[in-house]
Amino acid sequence: MHSFLQHTGAAASGRTQEVDGPHSGTAIHTATRLQQQTIANVFLADLVGGKWTPQKTVAIRFNEHEASVPGILAKVQDAVGGEEVLILTDGQGNEILDTEGTKGSTYWKQNSRKVFDVPEQQFLEIRSKKRRFSQRDDDSQPPEVLERTEEVVLASQDLPEVAQTIRRLKNVQQSRMHLLA
Repeated sequence: MHSFLQHTGAAASGRTQEVDGPHSGTAIHTATRLQQQTIANVFLADLVGGKWTPQKTVAIRFNEHEASVPGILAKVQDAVGGEEVLILTDGQGNEILDTEGTKGSTYWKQNSRKVFDVPEQQFLEIRSKKRRFSQRDDDSQPPEVLERTEEVVLASQDLPEVAQTIRRLKNVQQSRMHLLA
């Protein structure tokens, strides 16, 4: 019989527990996953002069399972203790939707991305104003241009992952070149 060390929730304080048996490996994996948490800053913003102005910053801690729009919103709600309905937006004031691209800590831990938490009522007000303004602009744009623009915006959201894949392929190619030389 093998003896395994299991990191429990108290492992952060340095305590460990010996566990014997066939399921010990699973317990170690689960406990390790619980320890892998990410901290992200969410800016609480209000509409001032037609622009989102950060009023407070909330540092939230979350694990991979909680890394989604509803999970982050719940963490922020718990931190601020408010009853007001909030919306997550990016730095340009666009609502962050709960999609495959926003699930997982990779999206949320990018330091270059500012995430704002704004009151839903203010968000809806500014969005309706933007729509009225942009509809005037859209009338002068051919539909193909608008569709292409939307495609480019959507494609640009995946650029960090694409760059990482390109670097990996480059490293593989360089490794092969060294082997052939």
